[in-house]
Amino acid sequence: MAPYFSLANAGRFLNERLGEKDEVVYEGALHQGSSLVFYLNRKFFLLNRPADDDSIVGSVSERASC
Repeated sequence: MAPYFSLANAGRFLNERLGEKDEVVYEGALHQGSSLVFYLNRKFFLLNRPADDDSIVGSVSERASC
């Protein structure tokens, strides 16, 4: 089931091909791409993440629940 729930293969693919100055952009919520944190050997940018993404400190839903 791992290939359906993990971005391990994508992380390995990118690690082999990215240069030192290349950057990775992930579009979506962090909780859907969280495995990139483990498998990608670099930081990456989040694009169009939902404002209520509770996997990010300071998100709208987290502030609303305080």
